[in-house]
Amino acid sequence: MRLDLRFSPRVVGLLLGGLALLFAVQSLVAEYLSEVVLNEAQHPYFVLALDLFSVNVEDSIPTWYSALLLSGASILLLWIAISRRRSNQRGVLLWFGLALVFLYLSIDEAASIHEIFAEWLQNDFDLSGFLTFGWQLAALPPLILFTLVYVRFWVRLPPSTRALFLIAAVVYVGGAFVIEGISASMYGDVGVTYPYLAVATLEEICEMLGVVILIYALLRYASDHGYVVSYAPTPASPVGVPSLRRLRPIGLGALAIIVVNAAVIATALVVSSGARSDAPSGAYQYQTLVDQLAIDGLAVVRTAGQFRLDAPPDPLIVRLADVFPDVMAVSLITSDMTLTLAGDPLPITQAEVIDALHTNGETQFMIYDDSAVRLVIQHHASP
Repeated sequence: MRLDLRFSPRVVGLLLGGLALLFAVQSLVAEYLSEVVLNEAQHPYFVLALDLFSVNVEDSIPTWYSALLLSGASILLLWIAISRRRSNQRGVLLWFGLALVFLYLSIDEAASIHEIFAEWLQNDFDLSGFLTFGWQLAALPPLILFTLVYVRFWVRLPPSTRALFLIAAVVYVGGAFVIEGISASMYGDVGVTYPYLAVATLEEICEMLGVVILIYALLRYASDHGYVVSYAPTPASPVGVPSLRRLRPIGLGALAIIVVNAAVIATALVVSSGARSDAPSGAYQYQTLVDQLAIDGLAVVRTAGQFRLDAPPDPLIVRLADVFPDVMAVSLITSDMTLTLAGDPLPITQAEVIDALHTNGETQFMIYDDSAVRLVIQHHASP
């Protein structure tokens, strides 16, 4: 039995793009409910369920869909590369290279490999503004190299394919670099807020739509060149001992795995032996942060639990507000504690506090200025 699948590139593009837009709208609704309507402390499981529909959460349905789009683009590129190789056309290696690039992007989308570089850059450099997240610094050199290698490849494409490739690149790279830079700047100023999440959602939808446009371009290109997929079973061969030539790829693959794992183990041992034994960790990490913030004229007090608008503040925070004319509460969400800064006036700005938090690896926090702190105290002090 033969199975023939026929589909329109236009229909596929509209379907994939429509799903991407649907995920973006659903994400905006879910994040509004999580950030504005609900209280995470009171409704933790409801918020976790809503996170499944957020494009800005790594372990979510939209992230899975985005990884599928990138994998689909990689498969189409591989299909075209194999088809061109069978017909002895030039540029085959560049098509295979594109397939590998999008395979890596799909893996990175699912596994967040770029977050490793981002955390390293954030910890070692004083990043702010558009470069708050840091990963753009690591991605820029490969992007420039990729552009230099593929510019001639792009020029040789048919005019319609060349135009669609350019649009896809502008939408994808513009979202990943420009719009994410804007969201990073917003995050560096105030942390996680709904406006920040809305801009971050725009960045994610640009990346999705960029890949959708590329998939549409690849389907049109394959259709115009008559590339088809067919399955023809090979005759059964007699059962016997496989030849050494057939076993050679398996042996080389096993050897490559062993070499890579040996290199990873050796690197880990070298890094472990060179690590400083006196590096702060655990509770000492927060003491390091307190010491960094403790400048002349600034009092810093650490209390258990998060400072929240809907809960009575710690008595120490109330006492600081009585003694000092200017206070600031920094709620550390991950560690469930609060740093309260007080002064006459505060000798440190909110931006400097955020920089200190990022330097010490804190990425989830809420900052309440003096008016917000006193409003909460007044609200819970009234009968």
